[in-house]
Amino acid sequence: MNRAAIVAFLLLGIAAIVWLVFGASPDALEHAEVSGAAGAAGATSPGTTPTRDEVTAPRQDLTVGAAAHADGGEEAKDAIEAATDDALTGRVVDAGDRPIAGADCFVLAVESDGFSWLDRGEVAEEHEVARVTTDALGRFAVPLPAGVPHRLRVAATDCGTERSGPHVAGERVVVRLHAGSALVGRITLDGDGVALSRVRVRCAGVAARRVRYLLGESVSDASGAYRIDGLPAGEVEVEVMPPRGAVPGVVELVLAAGVATPHDVALTRGADVAGLVLDAATRTPIAGASVGLGWRGARPTRTAADGRFVYRDFPSGYRELGVTAQGYGDAAVIVSDPDGVKGDVEILLTRAHRAHGRVVRPDGRGIAGAYVAAAAYERVERSADRLDWRASRSGADGGFAIDGLRGDVDHVLLVRAAGHGVRQVDFPPGARGLPDVPLGDVVLEPGVVVRGVVVDERGSPWAGVDVQMRGDADGRSPRGSTPVEGYRAVDGYVASRSARTDQLGRFGFVDVAPGEYRFAALRELGRPDRAHALRVERDRPAVLRIELARGLSIGGRVVADDGGPPPHCYVSVDPTDGAATSTDVQCAQDGSFLAIGLARGVYRLSVYPYASEIERAAGRVFEPVTADAIAAGRLDVVVTLVRQR
Repeated sequence: MNRAAIVAFLLLGIAAIVWLVFGASPDALEHAEVSGAAGAAGATSPGTTPTRDEVTAPRQDLTVGAAAHADGGEEAKDAIEAATDDALTGRVVDAGDRPIAGADCFVLAVESDGFSWLDRGEVAEEHEVARVTTDALGRFAVPLPAGVPHRLRVAATDCGTERSGPHVAGERVVVRLHAGSALVGRITLDGDGVALSRVRVRCAGVAARRVRYLLGESVSDASGAYRIDGLPAGEVEVEVMPPRGAVPGVVELVLAAGVATPHDVALTRGADVAGLVLDAATRTPIAGASVGLGWRGARPTRTAADGRFVYRDFPSGYRELGVTAQGYGDAAVIVSDPDGVKGDVEILLTRAHRAHGRVVRPDGRGIAGAYVAAAAYERVERSADRLDWRASRSGADGGFAIDGLRGDVDHVLLVRAAGHGVRQVDFPPGARGLPDVPLGDVVLEPGVVVRGVVVDERGSPWAGVDVQMRGDADGRSPRGSTPVEGYRAVDGYVASRSARTDQLGRFGFVDVAPGEYRFAALRELGRPDRAHALRVERDRPAVLRIELARGLSIGGRVVADDGGPPPHCYVSVDPTDGAATSTDVQCAQDGSFLAIGLARGVYRLSVYPYASEIERAAGRVFEPVTADAIAAGRLDVVVTLVRQR
């Protein structure tokens, strides 16, 4: 099973569980009505506000960087004690835990952090909001607004740049810098060593909640060579985007500190896909349409005057071609299936329409600079999903207009402005047939802060747990329309947010509008605990206490039968005796794994390995394997992978 299939299989199972948790009937939810100052859900009785002792617990330090150590000495303890709930604090040390003075600490804000938006425009860009320098003890402190996620970038002379986050005020981190690493290599094509220039190579890191951030990039020269310096040691993802040849999949590498890691890329040829882009109503050809990989249309080509195109070197790792054209809504078409790549396709585009309205305060005054997006996502059997995301900003008077909307889907308007509650508004019935959809005034109430804590069955804090919030602000459906019942695919993007618990197990969501919401703590790989329902009211701070049982554990190690290091692996843990719990975990670099939160019982372990391109080239590809009759509580499980012969 290849990497894409494994990930798709796991994510499909996780999505089903998320649906069961968040799409459950009201009787399956734990409710907490917020009355007076606050309310709570979970282990605390409804209507009861958690005490300070329940929301606070012994503090632990988050360590960023490879080869983490548990204790940093007395100086570190003094620095950590200076932490406050309105600042991100920490210290920067070298590989030997010695403090680094004069390190530059950059605090970066990304507007879309914490949301599931599909927008990859300016809302997904990093903006520097603060820069501080560590003192003689390697300490730093940066005041931050409560509950708002920020990223951290730390650099020092002769060291690689370390990245982490998102972080929130009140967290304390230890950033460990190593000697700078580099990534070097050569890009060739057709397997005969022909150098390929102008190839973009990007190196990225992955933080909590799969937040990806760029570490460095380069473009290959005339000899096909590239080099990226100043990288941190540890795991990275490498993406290659060539002007010709098949686009390869993302490769995971481990960079060693202080040395250059070689990574040559031998590109292959892909299949050619010919096609015709037509107006869906008149069937006239559309010239100048952009046709590219995936729904985002990467590495595009253009249609000729007769609407025809040939997409060269379509890679095996992709499924769709995305199409955009001036005056038309976006579309995508499936060109690859289990039977292979289609040689000829026809793509029909519908005329785009627009929507307009105004973002206002409760008193009718306009809100300038609000982010407004029209989103749609509909799954279509045996066809490409119909997906749309168009965004704009409100003007000085709060007015906005969104152009280029698909005319074959139903949209939801998403509106966010700092300090105000995030709202969703369904487009009115019949909007598909209107050239310009009037949305009227969208009223944003002052935002409410939802705070909470995640603890285990002993009351100890759970640090680093993802908490997901789903739900709608009041008044989502426009007047005169019938509210849509049940879960819709688009809600996973416009009505879903996430936060991560700090060292005290605390989490927070800012700019929450009055409405009905559900909260769940997510275990490893995104499997959620039961959902907790909460009614959020204006001017009434909301507090949640979520108990997430650690339960029993199953742990051990995955080893390779050839004695070499194991490939990257996922382990699925499923009950065989009716136990109610199951989970999925990723193995660490050395093959070790630990599944927690299990009920007492007997389990089957299914190990899914996937080889990197380097391992495949070396012939190190392994078969999936299962281990049966594993009792919860065992921590000595050894699973051996058998190499394909």
